[in-house]
Amino acid sequence: MNKTERIWIKKIVIMIGVLVIGIWLLLHMTDMIGNQQPEGEYITAEDVKILLTALYPDIETMELYTSLSENAVEGNYITYGMYQKISTILVPEQEIMFSDIYRKATYYMTKEDWYIFFDKLCLLYDKDGRVREEIITVLATDEVLSEAGHSTENAVITEENEKDNKILVADKEIYRYESSSFEQTLYQPLTAVVKDDVLLTIKYVNDADYQLSNVWVMEVEEASIRCFWRNAEFYIPLANQSMENREQIADVFFKEGKPQNMKSKVEKVNGKLLAIRDGVMEIEGVGSIPVDDHFKIYKLYGTMESYYTSNLRIGYHFTDFVIEDGKICACLVTRDEAMENIRVLIQGSNYQSKLHEKVTLYADCAYEIRYYNAQNQMVSEKKGVDFEIAIDQQSQYLENGRMYIVPEALTGKVTISSILRSQGSPSYRGIIEIGKTDEGLVVINEVLLEEYLYAVVPSEMPASYPLEALKSQAICARTYAYRSMIKAGLPQYGAHVDDSTSYQVYNNTAEHAETTKAVKETAGELLYAGDGLIGAYYYSTSCGYGTNATIWKSGSTEDLSYLVPKRIGSAGDTEEVNAISLQEEETFVQFIKHIDTSDYESAEGWYRWSYIVESLEEEVILQKLQNRYEVNEKLILTLNGIDYISQPIEKLGKIKNIEVTRRGEGGIIDELVIEGEEATVKVISEHNVRYVLNNGVAEVVRQDGSHVAMPTLLPSAFFVIEPVKDGNCVVGYQLIGGGFGHGVGMSQNAARAMAVKGMTSRDILQFFYHGSKMKNIYDAKTPE
Repeated sequence: MNKTERIWIKKIVIMIGVLVIGIWLLLHMTDMIGNQQPEGEYITAEDVKILLTALYPDIETMELYTSLSENAVEGNYITYGMYQKISTILVPEQEIMFSDIYRKATYYMTKEDWYIFFDKLCLLYDKDGRVREEIITVLATDEVLSEAGHSTENAVITEENEKDNKILVADKEIYRYESSSFEQTLYQPLTAVVKDDVLLTIKYVNDADYQLSNVWVMEVEEASIRCFWRNAEFYIPLANQSMENREQIADVFFKEGKPQNMKSKVEKVNGKLLAIRDGVMEIEGVGSIPVDDHFKIYKLYGTMESYYTSNLRIGYHFTDFVIEDGKICACLVTRDEAMENIRVLIQGSNYQSKLHEKVTLYADCAYEIRYYNAQNQMVSEKKGVDFEIAIDQQSQYLENGRMYIVPEALTGKVTISSILRSQGSPSYRGIIEIGKTDEGLVVINEVLLEEYLYAVVPSEMPASYPLEALKSQAICARTYAYRSMIKAGLPQYGAHVDDSTSYQVYNNTAEHAETTKAVKETAGELLYAGDGLIGAYYYSTSCGYGTNATIWKSGSTEDLSYLVPKRIGSAGDTEEVNAISLQEEETFVQFIKHIDTSDYESAEGWYRWSYIVESLEEEVILQKLQNRYEVNEKLILTLNGIDYISQPIEKLGKIKNIEVTRRGEGGIIDELVIEGEEATVKVISEHNVRYVLNNGVAEVVRQDGSHVAMPTLLPSAFFVIEPVKDGNCVVGYQLIGGGFGHGVGMSQNAARAMAVKGMTSRDILQFFYHGSKMKNIYDAKTPE
C-alpha cells in the first residue's frame, strides 16, 4: 500500500470516527434534553389532594388518596405518572394527554396543565356549581392574627373552623382556607379556587402592584403597623412610620408582595348625618358629599367592628367623616348613646306620595325659619303665631340645603295645612324639616320619641281600651320605632320611618289623654330578647291562634324564636288542637267553623268572618298573579312538568280548582294552588294569598253581621276555601275565616280582653313575646 493510499485510509477512518462520535453525542443530547423537566410552576400533592377531595369525596377510600397524603407536605409535587393514575380513575374515557410535554412518568406536572385537567373535572363532578374562582388578596393568616392578639371568634364561619382554625383575612372578607400556599402569598392579588365559602388553592398569582385602601391603622410600632380590617387585627411589616399616623385612616401600598409605604388621611368633618342615597351622604352644615368606591366604616368604641352603611345613625352626630379628594373615604363611629329623637317622613294627603309639590304650614306659637345662606351659614327668620308660609321647589329657603321650622315653645306645634288626615290637617310637635329633591319636597318631622308615641298609640289602638292594653301597645310601638332608629328604614330621605302603615300610623288620629298617659307611664321601656331588641310585631285580631314570622318569606336569619304560635285564649292548646295540628286541613276546617268562648276575642266582630265571590273572573285573578309576580317572582311559581318554577304567567284559562296545599303553624295559609286550563300557579305567603283571592268588589261579612268593604286585601289568611263549580270549572268561591291581620306577635284586641281580665302590660307582653325582657333605654336598667 503506497503512501497516498495510507493517507486516504486514515482520512476515511477519522471521518467515520467523527461521524460515530457525532451520532453518539446527538443521541445523548436528545436523551439529556428529554430528561429536562417542563418549565413552569409545579402543582403540589397537597393542592391536588385538596381539590380532588372537594370534587370527589369518595377518593378518600382509594389507594391513590394514601399516596397523595404521603406526599402532601410542603414542596412535594405530583408527577405525570400520578396524574395518569388520577385521570384513569376519574375520567377513564376522556383522559387528557400531554405526551408532547411529559416524556417520562417521573416528570413533575405544571400547575397550568393540572388546572386544564381540573376544569374538566369540575364539569363532570361539580354539577351544582359550588366550585368557583375568586380574585382576592391575602392580608393575614392565623399566625399573624394570633400575634396581633386578635381573637378569630368573629371569623368563625362554620363549626369546622373551630376544628382546624385555618382562617385568613383577605381584602374582601374573612375566609376559611385549606392550602398552605395562602400563608406564603401575602399582599398580592391572586385567583383562588373556592368551594362554597372555603378557599381551596391558589390557581395563579398576579404580580401587579396592590393598594389596600382605607384601612384603620391602630398603632405604629418600630418595624410594623397594626391594622384593623374586616373585624380582624393584624400586623403589616412597614418600618419608619411617623407616630402621627396612628389611629388614622390610611392607604398602604405594596409592590411584588412587599409593603412599600403608607399614606394617612387626616381631613375629617363632623355633623348630623341627614341622608344616604345614590352614593352620596348629606351632612348638616357641610352638604352632600359623594362616597369613595373603597369607602369603609369602623366602630371605634367598645369592641372595634367593621360596620355597614345601615349601622350609621341617621339624624345624629355620632360619626366623623374622613375626606379625601372631595369624597368620603371612611366613617369613624365614635359613640352610640341612647337616642331621643326620631325622624318621621311625612307623606302627602291620603298617603299617596312620599314627596310634596308644595307645603303650607303655620305654628300655634312664634317660630323660626332656619336655613343656610350662600356662604353655608345657618341664618334664621322669626315668624309670629299662625303666620302661614308656603314652600315649593323655587323657595329661597332651599337654595343651599334644607330648611327648618322650629317653634319657640317646647310644647309648640306646627300644623301642615297642605296635608289632610282623618283628624283634618295634622299638627306636629318638634321640628319640621324640608328638603328639596328633583322629584319633589321631602318633609321630615324630627320629634322626641316619647312625643312621637303620643300620636302613634291612638292611631294604632283606640284610646278607649284599658290602660294596661294601651301600655302594652306603647311599649311595642316604642320598641318597633327604636329598631328603626338604629337601622333607618328610609335613609335616602333622611328618615327612620314614615307615618303610614308601612311602619306605624302616626298622627292620623289626634292625641288623647289616656294614650299619652300610657306612653308616660312606660317612658323609655323597650323589649329585648337576649341583647337585641325584639321585633315587636302586632296586629288587630286573632282567630284564636297566632303564627310565626316564617310566613313573610323574608329570608332573614334573625332569631325570632320569641314569636311562638299558640292559642290566644284562656284554655290554651290541647292534644287535639294546637298550632302544629292546625297545619292539617281537616283539623283547621273544624277549628275555624267553631266558636270557642275561651278564646280572648271570641266576641269580636273580626273573630270570624266570611267572604263570597259569586262570579269568578279569571282575568282578575290572572292580573293579580301577574302583579305579585312583578313584586317577588320567587313567591309566584308555575307548574312545569312535576316542578314549580318562576316564570311569567301569560295565560291562566278557565280555573279548574283552588286548593290550599300548605298551612303554617296556627293554620295560616302558606301555599295556595290555582289550577287553570292554561297554567297551574302556586301562590306563596299569606300576603299574596290575601291579595290574589280578593276580587276588589265583594264585602267581608263579620260574625256580628256587619259588612265591610276591603278592596285590596282579605282580613287574614286564616281561612278555608269552598269552591263553587259548574262542571269542571270554578265559577265562584266562599271563604270562611277568622282574625284581622298577619297573625304574628301581639293581637291588640286580645290585649284588650286580657287587660279587662286584670292582666298587666307585662303579663300581656310576656304572653305574646315569649322569654322577652324589659329594659329602660334612658336609665340603663337591667332587663327584668
